Amino acid sequence: MTAVGVAGVLAAIGVPALNTWIQNQRLVTATNALVISLNYARSEAVKRDSAQGVELCTSSDSQTCSNSTNWAQGWIVEDVASATVLSAAPALGNSITVQEAAAQTAVTYLPNGAVSAPAEFTACDSRGATYAHELEVNTMGRIVTASTPGQTVSGATGVLVCPAT
Repeated sequence: MTAVGVAGVLAAIGVPALNTWIQNQRLVTATNALVISLNYARSEAVKRDSAQGVELCTSSDSQTCSNSTNWAQGWIVEDVASATVLSAAPALGNSITVQEAAAQTAVTYLPNGAVSAPAEFTACDSRGATYAHELEVNTMGRIVTASTPGQTVSGATGVLVCPAT
């Protein structure tokens, strides 16, 4: 009977911690997927040396850019000149939102590795901005992620905004 009581107490403590860990890993995975795609787009832009560049854009069908600001629906990496899809990422799931601060629907990398406009992404779940992950792409195309959930890349707290999930 004592063993059952101890097991019950351990389960009551462990299950919420496991749920939090799973939610944290989903946000990290979403952020890492976006970083991987951004790095791939940058390397392809430099490799292809096309004047029009390579873009990462939102896509709901993994074949064409959708001009949506909903990055959680998925995205593609596309050679702008040939409209060839180089890579695609599927939707992230209902519990994750990803938004770009200036409501950009694409990030275009130029042949020198720079971007046509900087971008600032926030990945959130139902827990809100306290657990959000931010990543920024500066004008030179460098990608930086915040080291602490709920903080900006520069370390500021209380400024991240998450849409309703």
